[in-house]
Amino acid sequence: MTNGIENYFDIVIVAFFLLVGIFSIWIYRLNNELKKTKKFDEQAIKENNDLLKFKRTLDKTLDGVFIFDAKSLKFTYVNEGAINQIGYSFSEIKNMHPYDIKPEYDEHEFRGLIKALMQDENMTLNLETIHQMKSGEILPVEIFMQYIESLGEAPIFIAIVRDISDRKKAEEKLLENKVLLETAQKISKVGHWKLNAETKVMSGSHEMFRIFGLTKEFSKLECFFDVLHQEDRAGVIEVVEKSMINGDSFDMEYRLIPNEKEKNRWVRAIGDAVKNKQGQVVELVGTVQDITEHKIKEQEIKESEDRFKQILETIPDAVLIIDTDNNIRFVNESFLNIFLYSKADVIGMGFDSLYVLSNDEENGMQFLDLNQGAYEFSYQRSDKNIFHGETTVTNLTSNKAYGQGQLVIIKDVSERRFVNQVLHSLASAGTGLEFKRFIDDVLKQLSELYRCEYAFIGQLQEGGKSIQTLSGYANGKIVDNYSYALMDTPCEDIISRKKTLIPENASQIYAKDQMLVDMGIEAYYGSPLIASDGKIIGLISVMSKSPLRLDSWVAPILGVFATRFSLELEREIASSKLQQHHQQLEMKVLERTKELSLARDEAEQASQIKSEFLSHMSHELRTPLNAILGFGQMLELDAVDLNADQRMSVQEILSAGRHLLVLINDVLDLAKIESGRFDVEMGDVEIKEILDECLSIVTIQAKTNNIEIINLIGEECYQVRANTVRLKQVLLNLLSNAVKYNSPAGMIALLSRKIGDDTLRICISDTGEGLTEKEMSQLFVAFDRLGVSSNIEGSGIGLLISKQMVEIMQGTMGVESIKGEGSTFWVEFKLV
Repeated sequence: MTNGIENYFDIVIVAFFLLVGIFSIWIYRLNNELKKTKKFDEQAIKENNDLLKFKRTLDKTLDGVFIFDAKSLKFTYVNEGAINQIGYSFSEIKNMHPYDIKPEYDEHEFRGLIKALMQDENMTLNLETIHQMKSGEILPVEIFMQYIESLGEAPIFIAIVRDISDRKKAEEKLLENKVLLETAQKISKVGHWKLNAETKVMSGSHEMFRIFGLTKEFSKLECFFDVLHQEDRAGVIEVVEKSMINGDSFDMEYRLIPNEKEKNRWVRAIGDAVKNKQGQVVELVGTVQDITEHKIKEQEIKESEDRFKQILETIPDAVLIIDTDNNIRFVNESFLNIFLYSKADVIGMGFDSLYVLSNDEENGMQFLDLNQGAYEFSYQRSDKNIFHGETTVTNLTSNKAYGQGQLVIIKDVSERRFVNQVLHSLASAGTGLEFKRFIDDVLKQLSELYRCEYAFIGQLQEGGKSIQTLSGYANGKIVDNYSYALMDTPCEDIISRKKTLIPENASQIYAKDQMLVDMGIEAYYGSPLIASDGKIIGLISVMSKSPLRLDSWVAPILGVFATRFSLELEREIASSKLQQHHQQLEMKVLERTKELSLARDEAEQASQIKSEFLSHMSHELRTPLNAILGFGQMLELDAVDLNADQRMSVQEILSAGRHLLVLINDVLDLAKIESGRFDVEMGDVEIKEILDECLSIVTIQAKTNNIEIINLIGEECYQVRANTVRLKQVLLNLLSNAVKYNSPAGMIALLSRKIGDDTLRICISDTGEGLTEKEMSQLFVAFDRLGVSSNIEGSGIGLLISKQMVEIMQGTMGVESIKGEGSTFWVEFKLV
């Protein structure tokens, strides 16, 4: 049908173009006639007017009409449509050729194109090509061209040219949509199909044939039936045949036979009938989709949901699934056992019919709606009994079986709550109480919990042969403590960890335990008290005149409190021992304090005597020393009369005297410092100035030993808080030591740097032998000279005095040294 319509339109188009061609020839002849003569009779004028009307009609057509000479190929006529198509004026076109507007042809190629037309006037050339417009743009066109030489004039070609740019765009869009459709079908695995009801031949998209694993050569309906799964084939054939007869639509899923890649292939086919005017089915149309992956996932989801149900059934707690309306959709077996409902009664029931809420629990339900954590609520069983359940909720967003909703798990915590209440009650019984009151209260609680007439706590005595009760409870009251022999008693077995529970016949089992027999005890339940080191220190027990049956949640409580009592008893024993030890220690401390006080007094007295002795001896030594130095200086002044040996002896006397004077001054300073009578007056000291003074003193000594002094301290006028005289004494001591203990031809470096914002460090470094860690630990010990084996003079107290002076001036002194490389001594003082 479609091909017939297309042929019809082709005939109409050709007829139209022929008509336009005739009009064009008439116009062409009109132009020639006008050229031959200027005189026309009325009849000629009338005919020409008719031709002019045809020309105006032709100019109004949208198609272009081009006439060109068959020999020169120059254009002789174009209509307005042609001018509009290519953008040239007629004056421009009349000097142009067809190949001037056709970029794909030159003159030779164009003449070859029209050569065949010149052999037969009845022959028409029809082709799609392009024209190049004056603007340079390319215009897609369709040309109908014919050769004419029978008009008595020079042969011509007439070409009717149609602008097909819109059609080309539509074709490109159609092709693009077709590609997109095929791509979409391939991605979604959906194909479309059409079945001719008369021929039983299938047609459709490439994707449809791919799904069935067929090519277009196998388009017969039976070919498609052949690839159906054997179990589904009959049903599919029945549906298709019924649709072709009755016109019924269908939507069905079925399997295809397996191939090498897939064992299970599923498709979904949707179809509808197309009927003619008589109501007869002429064809079936529809879509087919490959749903294999969907079916596999559907099976996986089903298996996952089955596993999910199995897991829920194994949970010992009540599990239910509720929908968005809070109606119950699923419950496990544990739910039925806990709530005492049948499954038929509970499915569809509202979840809110299960719980009984207090005000606090209503707040908890709001909390639960947020799906955060767990909360305890009061629930009602089918027999109207109330129990407490710990409830957790998880949102279900995509459960295929139950849709959206919530998974609720309810754990019956009634027993746990009761135990917690008892434990809290028992644990809080001793809060703020002394040990005796604590165990009395706990025994009372335990007796009530186990419904026993008797209970006691006992401490194992030395030797392990008897128990001394710490508290006893009998018939509702606390009784006096007593001692209890272990032999042939249940207590002996508990201490030896043989038995903890005798539920009945205790008096018959332990017939030798006369006290047990006299009390008429039927059941005995006890637990040892075990210290942290594993030793048994006592026991706790309850006794009943009736057989004892313990629930699983009650039995462990005695063990819990045995642990608690063990800690308390161990603490009590330790406290008692600690108190005894404390008393003994206090006596020893008093005695030792007395001894230390006497020793301190003796040490202070000895120190005072030493300081007084040093001070006295220093003054006593200074008087004759001054006389020696005075006589030595007099001899030095009269050295002219002395020979060289005598002058050298005088110098040695003066040197030894001055050295001895320095030692005496050091000893006096040390004595003052140790006695606490060394006071300094603090002030602002300019570092550069005092260092220059010290360097002027030691420079001569350094040059004598060929030692170079490098002063790296800048021109900054730093001021520190110190005593001028004592700071100078400290720096001179450090510089003098740097000279004395330096290596031959060595070097001394001075530098300063700020520590933070308020402290200045002054460093004096030498290139001497350096010190070990052990030697540095001995530097500031009085009279402990490291260089005593050398010929270097010194008292061994200079560094100690310097360090103590620095600390008295609220400064710090330290040393850094590397053996074999040298040492750096530094002092720190607060900046002004």
